[in-house]
Amino acid sequence: MPFESGKIYKLSNFKTGSALTLKSSTCLVVGDMFEGKPNQLWEAESTPMGSWSFKNVEHPGLYLGLERKIVANDGELVVGVSYPFAWAPKRVGKAASPVMFKLCIPYTNQVLDLNLNGGWANGIRIQVYTDWGVRQDNQKWIINTNTTFKHPVTAGGIYRITNRASGTVVHVEDSKKVAGYSFNDGRNQKWEAILDELTGFWCFRNPWSGLYLAIDSDLNPAEKVSKARVVGVPQRFAWDLLLARGYGHQGEECRIVLPYTDLHLDLDSGKADPGAIINISPRETGGWRQLWKFELIDGGNLNVSDAPAVREPV
Repeated sequence: MPFESGKIYKLSNFKTGSALTLKSSTCLVVGDMFEGKPNQLWEAESTPMGSWSFKNVEHPGLYLGLERKIVANDGELVVGVSYPFAWAPKRVGKAASPVMFKLCIPYTNQVLDLNLNGGWANGIRIQVYTDWGVRQDNQKWIINTNTTFKHPVTAGGIYRITNRASGTVVHVEDSKKVAGYSFNDGRNQKWEAILDELTGFWCFRNPWSGLYLAIDSDLNPAEKVSKARVVGVPQRFAWDLLLARGYGHQGEECRIVLPYTDLHLDLDSGKADPGAIINISPRETGGWRQLWKFELIDGGNLNVSDAPAVREPV
């Protein structure tokens, strides 16, 4: 059997990493970033017919499914229903991790589907749709018992921020421009994570200079924010952190995103060259240059008299 009856599972989409999330206000099921919330957890139950149902942990009276008397057709919304809805899991892909399934509706050609027009944000439409075969990644689901959630940073921690593509770190230069350099334990390469508890967004402050990671505020209003240079500024600047997800990604990296946009902290071409420009740009699928790892430094203690800043080339 693919699952164990009574066990709690997380159901996440292979393409985007979005977790099936039951919205209590509407009973709609949507794809959201996984945060370990009870409305994102599902208890598996076997049925006498050999199929499976999934009961929501936060709302144990509601199951993943379609309303009664609804004909399963392309685009029909998936909701929380008051009875055990039958799904027929079908294993897809190779035996290697991650283990993926399609959730099929018995006696139809319809499967659980994440709407391709939903982008990568929260609130992506979950529906049923014609099974388009093994290449359709938005119809593949990783279903496992690993329901823990760990945020990439802790408020007050001191971190180096390392790029996945280059291995270089976020470094504030004397000119207040931010660029990529090899890590040398320099004080201008260390960042304190500050949480805005009201919004849930993060600020990153270099304790040596007092500057915050931000985008250039001197942009001409006619200029597009996209591709704006990242700089250090004296006032707080908010960023959103999104754990890297999609295509089975299980790493510790995250995306550093301008709130309410699809603009991501980006290392120019993923270059390891000293002084490589860091800017913001639209999401690049599979782009390692937009993935960043927060690595705690010395347990998070900062000594402002440590190694001097590395100056940018003249």
